[in-house]
Amino acid sequence: MEFKAKKKLIDQLSLIEERYAVETWNLNHIQYWPILKNIIYFRDRKITKNSIIRGLFNSPIITIKKVVTKLIDKKKNKRFLVNQSVDFDNISKCDVIFSGSKVYFQYMENYYLNRYFDPIMDNIEDKYSSMLFDYSISPEDNVYKRERVISLSAFYNSNLRNKSLEIFLDSKFTAEIKQVSKITKISESVLVRELVQTIKEITVWKLIWKKILQKTEAKVAFVLCYYNEPMYGLLLAAKERGVPTVDMQHGGQGDLHPAYSFKNFPNCGFNSLPSIFWVWNKSSSNHILNWLNTPVHSVSVAGNPWIDFLKKSKITLQTDDKKIIICTLTIGLSSIFPAYLLNSIIESSNEYSWWLRFHPRTNADDKKSLHKILKKHNLYEKVEITKSNELPLPLLLLNGWAHISHSSGSLSEAAILGLKRNIVTSELGAQNHIELLKESKVFYYNPDTETKNLIEFAESLPFPSVKGDEEIFVLENYKVKIDEIINNIK
Repeated sequence: MEFKAKKKLIDQLSLIEERYAVETWNLNHIQYWPILKNIIYFRDRKITKNSIIRGLFNSPIITIKKVVTKLIDKKKNKRFLVNQSVDFDNISKCDVIFSGSKVYFQYMENYYLNRYFDPIMDNIEDKYSSMLFDYSISPEDNVYKRERVISLSAFYNSNLRNKSLEIFLDSKFTAEIKQVSKITKISESVLVRELVQTIKEITVWKLIWKKILQKTEAKVAFVLCYYNEPMYGLLLAAKERGVPTVDMQHGGQGDLHPAYSFKNFPNCGFNSLPSIFWVWNKSSSNHILNWLNTPVHSVSVAGNPWIDFLKKSKITLQTDDKKIIICTLTIGLSSIFPAYLLNSIIESSNEYSWWLRFHPRTNADDKKSLHKILKKHNLYEKVEITKSNELPLPLLLLNGWAHISHSSGSLSEAAILGLKRNIVTSELGAQNHIELLKESKVFYYNPDTETKNLIEFAESLPFPSVKGDEEIFVLENYKVKIDEIINNIK
């Protein structure tokens, strides 16, 4: 879904917020509008994912190897879940809890490290105790400081019976869904089915988090990507206990991102949103403050822990003398390798090296498609595709000559690091990074109208002396930030 379609959908969602008192829409004691809003916006992605899964299971070609592998994995996971069930008994009191998916882990020195939370946890451990609760790690994952990491897989499976709970749908709810259906053109039955299913899932997670919060007596809870079922469950459970929640910025947060853009935001706020939005820089803060006008929720400009960690580490990137162009590829497009990027690489000289980095959720088919294109055009000598996906992105950006992205939050990271040739190639991406465009920290290359190739465009940029964001918090300040949150200092 490209710019026009996404803009149309965002306009529809904004119209609903302007026309109706969505803060009064409740289901199972949950202010459900932010949840329904994200279901509607991201449903195309979910439908595509479900179709792929169904295709795999319906395929008549099932090899012995696949069957054996599945049985082995099942056995490993069963043993893993049994082992993890012991974890719950070992959960002790701690001051701060963190939670997020494995997608935010970076593989470094033979272990997986949560790139946003582990740096904070290491820094605060002399003052605050903390634990990381993950809902996606597998038996084979060698996780950094495993003693402070808890897998939630076993807890979720043991609470699945709660998904059968009944949710009462009254006439008020029916009228609300009818209003949404009329504007979005999505059938009422589909909206009800998907919302109720999601609310049931969230309720299971809420029950899990209530037990965890009771055992830990945590004073604050950090989340990554708050708009999924496990994290919604934590937000709701923490809200009931009076525990502040903090959403850590993990990418771009523009006008076309439904989780970070609202119209007529209510004074009472929503119990399905985090208490605090932790953002990397002022441009991200300005965007949220454009619509956030209530003390119930707040914004904190507290920097990017992952960038700070890497800048202070001894990790280096060994390269030749070529100019490195980092290309952060995007999912959900008709091609993972758009023509303007392919042609620019073909036309480039050996003076440049193109480092192609996959989106964390890139599927196997898209990766295979990319390799076919590289082979067809004999481009392997011009590109780097191994180190570009193994090494931390900020490390690449620190050593880059240019950065090119369709719409990724990596544009914000490049801006923080002061990378001058920071190029966005879609109207969607430009709109979501409008503050950085105004500050000349991002430049818009329009493939439909631009006559230059990407290198010619990058070389012609009339940029000023771009500096990185000088207000990045250093590690020593994370304790101060958590002090402020716990003591409710604004």
